Amino acid sequence: MSSTKIYTPELIASLKKLGDNFEAAIRADERQRLLAKFRQEFPVTGASTDMHGEPLAEEFRPQPKRKNKPATRAKLFRSNSKRGRVYRELASSTLGLNSRTLMARTGLSLHGVHCAISSLRTEFKVPIVSYRKAGWIRPKYKIASAA
Repeated sequence: MSSTKIYTPELIASLKKLGDNFEAAIRADERQRLLAKFRQEFPVTGASTDMHGEPLAEEFRPQPKRKNKPATRAKLFRSNSKRGRVYRELASSTLGLNSRTLMARTGLSLHGVHCAISSLRTEFKVPIVSYRKAGWIRPKYKIASAA
């Protein structure tokens, strides 16, 4: 005889319900015990206090509203940072500058120049283009015109 024939689905459901009732009763009893212990350790004083036991402020003072400032373009980076020096050189030049020239003018290493150009392109969305012509060893970088 198999076990499925002995226990009907109604009997299994009633057994689950009985277990759930036991669990609910035990949890309620535990909650009552913890609540009594908490009330014994921290008696109610009747005074409204904050989390540190200090009395609450008597009057409510709303925070002053901030005036809307006119929309301004956010500053991209500090002017004398690595990115700022590279951006300043590229912005002031009408012709393209190669990485060695940028390295000499900004005082950065070659790796620093390439990192600054990369972060200006990706993080700050500065439209820096690079181009090569026949016979050039290094590409020249410049800021793309807005036109």
